[in-house]
Amino acid sequence: MTALPILVNADHANANRAVTERQLHLRDAQRELDRATAEYQAALLEPQLRELEAILLAGIGRLNTLKRLAAGMAGNQCLHARQVFNPSPALGRFVTHNVIPDDVAQ
Repeated sequence: MTALPILVNADHANANRAVTERQLHLRDAQRELDRATAEYQAALLEPQLRELEAILLAGIGRLNTLKRLAAGMAGNQCLHARQVFNPSPALGRFVTHNVIPDDVAQ
């Protein structure tokens, strides 16, 4: 009669170990999925940011030309960069101090 409770306890312990093992596997799989998803999304986002960077720089160059023409400046006269375009504080911190802005999408 005492063998039955021992077997039940052993089966219960084995079941608990199996559940714990499956939970660990699930957690690891979820972490890997999260990592792979983030890597994929970063690979998609970076070229878009490069395109925006090119557009921004071309726009600043065009703005410089227009402001120089509006001021009646000769070809050899230059405007200070901040006279042409003064970036937002967040962009300024990123460029000057390598401060990454917060992720507002989270």
